[in-house]
Amino acid sequence: GTIWEYYNATKVKINIAQKIHKTSATLQWRLGAWSKATGYPSCGAFIEDRLFAASSHLEPRTLWASQTGKHHNFSPTNKNNQGLDDRIEADCAITVTLSDERVQKILWLQAGSNLIAGTTSGEFVIGSNGGAITPLNIVARRETTRGVANCLPERLDNSLIYVVRGGRQLYEMGWNAGSNAWQSSDLSLLASHLFDEKIQEIAMQYIPWPLLWMRRADGKLIAVTLMRERNINAWHRHSIGGNAFVENIITVRGEDEDTLWMVVKRGSKRFIERMANIMPTQTDKVMHYVDCGYSIIGNLRNIQSGFEHLEGNKLQVLADGHLHEDRQVIGGEFSLTRKAKLITAGFGFHSYIECAHALVKAYYDDVTRQKNIKSVTLNLWNSAAVTVENNDSQQWIAMQNKMPSSLGKISDSSLYSGFVNAKLEGGWNKEAQIKISQLTPLPLNLLAIHIQFN
Repeated sequence: GTIWEYYNATKVKINIAQKIHKTSATLQWRLGAWSKATGYPSCGAFIEDRLFAASSHLEPRTLWASQTGKHHNFSPTNKNNQGLDDRIEADCAITVTLSDERVQKILWLQAGSNLIAGTTSGEFVIGSNGGAITPLNIVARRETTRGVANCLPERLDNSLIYVVRGGRQLYEMGWNAGSNAWQSSDLSLLASHLFDEKIQEIAMQYIPWPLLWMRRADGKLIAVTLMRERNINAWHRHSIGGNAFVENIITVRGEDEDTLWMVVKRGSKRFIERMANIMPTQTDKVMHYVDCGYSIIGNLRNIQSGFEHLEGNKLQVLADGHLHEDRQVIGGEFSLTRKAKLITAGFGFHSYIECAHALVKAYYDDVTRQKNIKSVTLNLWNSAAVTVENNDSQQWIAMQNKMPSSLGKISDSSLYSGFVNAKLEGGWNKEAQIKISQLTPLPLNLLAIHIQFN
């Protein structure tokens, strides 16, 4: 029943909802776990056709599971033949409190082959002693002891990726058949320089390949490409053009590939933006390599309008696949020096790759030896002009042997696939390093790098 009216500590008025077992006084009674006074669950997950909810204000260490197949029914008992609600059966709802001296609060639940509860002091696996989870066999075991941050995790196949308590480490939790136990490993060990600020949100993009996006507390965006079958754990940072502060991220599944959507704050304005397709764009399609950009198709006018959202800003412009001089938006418009059918304009950004400091095979035992990089061979696919540099020199590489005197004078932006070679000059250094960059709104798809030493 529901308490309808309160008179005093021993007398209330109740609206009866079910048949009463007996009307004489009793010390056995049941009160709903959730209310405005006790609080409501702050996280949940589905597993074995049950809805698990956890962590209310009054009971931050408790989990509640619905009845099987009845996600809105959290009654711990079923009715008997007389219609009385007093039978505990396998499909009844479940309540379990994590019993551990260090657990303070459950921050998230994540379902897979097992239900995992992330707490401030460790990660718990919720399962059974055998078979499906029931009120009579449910078991909660602590598996790791690091504790988690208040940031929802993501799944990658059979493993769980989560941010560790403190927000400056990314761990992967999975079942280890060799040790017959759950284990967690540090994914961010080689990328600690990217975790100067805490990670506040993560989002997994599965197609065309696994890519985990992370939003830092300072509004910056970083990511890691995870391809287990190729042993790839590749980290990269994403500097959003236009003095941007990323406030929220989420991935949305699409027919061809997943897409990252963001809430981006630029000055006093907020924008809903999405990342362009990851797969390299063919030359007959829109090449969108600008931020907060806009594409116009088929107007053949010198004056381009519709850019009120970028008022007063200087933009990079691509006209019919060719570079155009940068333009400034005034009154929501900017002018071109030539007509074009396809125009893309937006904030520019710099794309670059910095290789790790080179180790010559013969000098593995002495990394302080002097080294000199003679040349670099790049394997490119559908790429425009790029820059290659070492410690002492740099070289522009424009496809089809067209070497521009300056970046702004490139007139032919035909994309190139194949091998290109850059011969570099410079002295001998202990830290030999290669940097490859692209400063224009054109693609750079690098498949491989080969470095030759003197």
